Amino acid sequence: MINENLWNQMGDVSFNLHQLLRKRYPAGKRVRRRFTTHYNLLQIEEGRGTLWINGTEYELVPGSLFLLHPKSLVEAVVGEKQSLRFMMQSFTYKWKNAAGTEIFTEEGLIAFNDSAMVSRGFEQLHELSEGPNPLLPWKRQIVFQELLYTIVADQQRDKQQGGTRFAIEKAKDFLDAYYHEDISLSLLAQRHAISPSNFAGIFKKHIGVRPIEYLTRLRMEHAKVWLRSQQSVKTVASKVGFHDELYFSRTFKKVIGVSPTIYMKNHVNARIMTVFPLLNDYLLAIELKPFATLSYAGNDQIRGLLPHIADELVETKIVGRWDRPDRESVLRADPELILGVNWASLTIDSYRNVAPTITLFNKDNWRDTLLELANLFGKKEQYAAWLKQYDLKAAQARSHLRASFGQEQTVMVLVDAGKEWRVYGGKRQLGDILYKDLKLNPPTGIKPLSHYTVISEADLERMNPDHIFLTTCNSNSDARLTEQLKSSSTWKALHAVQNGRLLELPSWFNSHAPIQHSLAIDMAVNSLLSS
Repeated sequence: MINENLWNQMGDVSFNLHQLLRKRYPAGKRVRRRFTTHYNLLQIEEGRGTLWINGTEYELVPGSLFLLHPKSLVEAVVGEKQSLRFMMQSFTYKWKNAAGTEIFTEEGLIAFNDSAMVSRGFEQLHELSEGPNPLLPWKRQIVFQELLYTIVADQQRDKQQGGTRFAIEKAKDFLDAYYHEDISLSLLAQRHAISPSNFAGIFKKHIGVRPIEYLTRLRMEHAKVWLRSQQSVKTVASKVGFHDELYFSRTFKKVIGVSPTIYMKNHVNARIMTVFPLLNDYLLAIELKPFATLSYAGNDQIRGLLPHIADELVETKIVGRWDRPDRESVLRADPELILGVNWASLTIDSYRNVAPTITLFNKDNWRDTLLELANLFGKKEQYAAWLKQYDLKAAQARSHLRASFGQEQTVMVLVDAGKEWRVYGGKRQLGDILYKDLKLNPPTGIKPLSHYTVISEADLERMNPDHIFLTTCNSNSDARLTEQLKSSSTWKALHAVQNGRLLELPSWFNSHAPIQHSLAIDMAVNSLLSS
């Protein structure tokens, strides 16, 4: 990808970012031939298709990463079965020390080990592509260069380790991530610079089985996870890359020994373990209880559990702390299914070989996570009932507040994070309840759609809210900032403090889960009306 002779001089390069494009093409669309204007870094997010770069044909699959040079002739065709979504960052660069020498010597498909990392980089660029903050372009430059550096460093490491074994391990990682897609052996060989004719034999030499057998067993292990969650056989077949339900059933019985239907009946009540304590709140909302969990390490925990659900989890085993993985304890607990989240990847990665795992991805709206779990475990009726009850409670709370609470009054969520003060917007957590569900007013300077903003004492003085909900991060047990602030003249002059409209809360109230949100509505309404 990069001119190796210039590797040590990369500090002399300056990049200029142009358009960041995120687009979806419908199934069957043909993208007409065109010449590129700039360099382009392209990643496929969803769908399949074919791409031609200067006449060279490439297969498009999720996770594929390409580098396009300026003045390259490109065209593409989207597959017939589903639409194709991609992200593409256009850029140019200035090179001080080597006039006429190109840094990027190769274009086309980039063999890269961690597609998820590239996706995260593109997501960051997308998040930074809009907004009035004059510092955003600077931050985008930093994120892009970190992304580019990681890709180039991966290429260098691949060459240094050089060997076929490293390429095979990368091919295996690709299968682990994209087992549910239509995967051809020629694509795998092409991605990892191995001769297609030799690929299967080399794979077996290093992994122990041929790639098709490895892929089949991998799909069956994931199918066992979905069947334990009581998904239909047709749905499970689709989730693990089979278009024919009957062929999936025959393959499953051949590999596992029983049919999918029999396997499902034998695992109606799978022993679910959670590696992130807040997931227990979600499970209880749809009438599920975890068999085991990792302890909540917050400053307000009860027996290692979140306080508001501790009484309902008295029979749930604690098998270690979520931030300190203890693989041996989990092995002894013998869970059948491990449920994790991508924002606590350390723990879920530690247990992948203990039992089948399902990873949930971070969502700003807790309702989306609850729905995902309801679909996963066949609890749609419980989901609908919970949401109906919650929305009714929120509507009644808004009605009470409209009748008895000053509509012009402002409300703030102020959090002592140990080293900084944070005020929360309405993107999630307690701010989501106050500003979205209850329709209350934030002080000037707090954006309803933001997550949180770090503020100074002077900022707090300018905002001067009428009501303050004060809490700490769950890892902050000493609350030193709070003690310092309470002794200041700024604090004593705030409207909320002078009028007795301050409520100090346990840290779990600023979590992001359905039962916690429901309890927080009661807390907020009682506090605001009584003050």
